[in-house]
Amino acid sequence: MSSRVQGYILTLIIASISIGCLKATTLEDIFAEPVLHDMRVSPDGKHLVGVGPYAFQFMDSNSLQMTSPRISVNMRARESIMDLQWVNDERVLYTVDMIVGPSPFPWWPNNFYSVNMKGNQHSNPFNRGQDEPEKQLRFRSVDSGNPRTVLMQEKDFRFYREIYESTPSIIEMDIYSKKKGRRTNRQKGPLSFGDLYVGREGIARIAFGVRAGIPEMHYRADASSEWMNITEGSGIATFGSTITFLGFAGDNKSFYILGNHENGFTNLYLYAPEANEYKKVWGHSDFDIDTDGVVWTPKQDQVLGVTLMNPFSNFMPLASQHVAARYWSTLAGNKVFSAHRVSIAGLSRDGSTMLLLADSMADPGVYFRFNTKSQKLDRVASKNPAVLPADMSNTITHRVKAHDGISLYVNLTYPKSVEGPAPLIVMPHAGPHEVYDEFGFNPEVQAYALNGYAVVQVNYRGSAGRGVEFATAGFGEWAGAIIDDVITATRYAAAQKQVDGERICIAGSHYGAFAALSAAFREPDLYKCVVGNQGIYDLSLLWNGQAPAWPINPWILTAAIGNDVEALAAESPTNNVGKLKSAVFLSHGGKDGFAPPQHHRAMVSALKHGQLEFVNVDEIGGEHGFRDPENKTRLYKQILEFVEEHI
Repeated sequence: MSSRVQGYILTLIIASISIGCLKATTLEDIFAEPVLHDMRVSPDGKHLVGVGPYAFQFMDSNSLQMTSPRISVNMRARESIMDLQWVNDERVLYTVDMIVGPSPFPWWPNNFYSVNMKGNQHSNPFNRGQDEPEKQLRFRSVDSGNPRTVLMQEKDFRFYREIYESTPSIIEMDIYSKKKGRRTNRQKGPLSFGDLYVGREGIARIAFGVRAGIPEMHYRADASSEWMNITEGSGIATFGSTITFLGFAGDNKSFYILGNHENGFTNLYLYAPEANEYKKVWGHSDFDIDTDGVVWTPKQDQVLGVTLMNPFSNFMPLASQHVAARYWSTLAGNKVFSAHRVSIAGLSRDGSTMLLLADSMADPGVYFRFNTKSQKLDRVASKNPAVLPADMSNTITHRVKAHDGISLYVNLTYPKSVEGPAPLIVMPHAGPHEVYDEFGFNPEVQAYALNGYAVVQVNYRGSAGRGVEFATAGFGEWAGAIIDDVITATRYAAAQKQVDGERICIAGSHYGAFAALSAAFREPDLYKCVVGNQGIYDLSLLWNGQAPAWPINPWILTAAIGNDVEALAAESPTNNVGKLKSAVFLSHGGKDGFAPPQHHRAMVSALKHGQLEFVNVDEIGGEHGFRDPENKTRLYKQILEFVEEHI
């Protein structure tokens, strides 16, 4: 790296530290909604847009001065920004979500809006409520051949969700129309399910879907060619295999996919459909590639790099000779970013403007703009400027052997404010499948550490990121080997010299609450207290009409937990309170549609019947996870008071 670039970085880092020392970080700061969720660079590199949860704003990329007022969503309708992207050099397209009823997750009303970079020209080219209530659109491409239009996928929509078993179409939508934008040029696909994807010339050329657990893909060379099924003989048509279409390469014939059909790990492939051949571009022997971590070259003709779902979320540059990859390698390797992950958040069309995000376990993240021509690096904005990394605690990842030899990755976070061994909080993550404790700032971990507690997290078997075999190792083990893994991580952390192994509390949400209560009754002398937030506590209820809000396919539920209802009840916390010695703290929102309140009420009833000491926080109007920052801050103040009393 040139001394000029290094000097800019050092100046920026020192400035941010000196500013941060003026005010200590509080619990309210940690749980506050981040000012920025995302930032995007325009295709010509001249403008940036900073996206918050409820508003966005444009700025000049050179001066970093705002060029528009704040553009806000309808807060009264409980809207928040779902997705936003540049569609040409002067305009963005965005859509919103909203919280409706008891569901903890936002509903996608599918209203699309666009606005120019000055914020003074607005349009609403698709509003389902006013236009077509039984249609849902998804963005597909800007390659329509007309800067006024974009290509969208259209499918049927009923009963508040998109109908997967409906024939998709590609349509052209005018993003400048004030209302009910013109939608023309319809292209239908060959499948009555799944999705359609377009080539670099804007023609629908890939149809992909999964039926009965088996992937099916069709391809055509151009608009006049017949669709052909390329699934057979390709090796992807195996039950349970996952395929993600990424986009066409520069030749507009071959295309990139992510797939786990070869060895159970998600790898990157380049597929030549005319020869029906897959070429493995890159893959790891221990970790999956993150679907959301694929970065393209500025011309969108080659995958620049991918991100691993390992404990450090390592970015792996693949087009190593590309100028963006070379500069990223130089910047990311600089010692001033040693504790940070440096990600490419955006690239201009000519590659001269790079938008970078530097974040860590102790830092929510800071956006930087790097000009490859002048080699000038500028700090743009922090995601949450109220959180000072200097006040936060660092996390160390350990590799630990489970009781049966499986390798587990364990995160240990030590508080800065404690001299000598610190009391320990064990935090099993939710899920248990398709999620994991990933690299990045975790408000709950830092809240505990700020108040003097060490924290241990474990990616137990069944967690995402380590291939099919590790994921399926958690099937049928929700009350078995997964709990063993949590206990293994607890004992490992308790043996560290920085930890007081006699003062341990275990706390989790949703499945993590089930794991916390289960570990506490399995090892009653190990844990002094246990916290369950928004939990499920009786697995048999998942078969008796008290499953989470989303519909679960019976064969998936059978694979995950089995269908022996009596056995599921017998191994659940609600039926094992007699083995508990720990004090218990339970919290639940009365409007929670994700983890039904019946689970909470059953656990409260069992604790009362067992005459055990417990605290019950049952908020009638609360939503899943106490989503509102004020509610979450209030909840964790109560949890911290409870934990302090018992350990």
